[in-house]
Amino acid sequence: MPCTASPPATLITLSNSLPAPPTVSPLQVVLEVAKIIREDYLQQNAFSEHDYNCPLPKSIGMLRVIVQLYRRCLKAVTGSDATGATAAAAAGAKTVTWNVIKATQVKLIARVTDMKFLDPRTPEGDMRKYFGGLLEDINASFDALMDM
Repeated sequence: MPCTASPPATLITLSNSLPAPPTVSPLQVVLEVAKIIREDYLQQNAFSEHDYNCPLPKSIGMLRVIVQLYRRCLKAVTGSDATGATAAAAAGAKTVTWNVIKATQVKLIARVTDMKFLDPRTPEGDMRKYFGGLLEDINASFDALMDM
């Protein structure tokens, strides 16, 4: 004979008081940025004109851009910065999902992944300008996204 007894009241109370799952996950940002690091920063091809050598200014510039992209994505998704400061989130700051970032920032993400194609023979000053411009574009693009 099947058991038709209702669950104890304490079970019902506990299941109703569980917190809702988060609607946006910073883990998705971590995974996507880790993919950029793995495929575009660490992976090298010794037979390629642009990748046979990576001078220090190029490596530093690429890493700064990736870190800034991570920080801005994390802030857009969670409302807090990478250090965990949540003043913006507490004040009701707008948040978006990774899918929104990926859909609206296609060209920007492509530019970040294409920075590995910068010729290693580029003068250091030009590299600094290139990466500085990319950092400015990341900030402007995310500022515009969060103002929408």
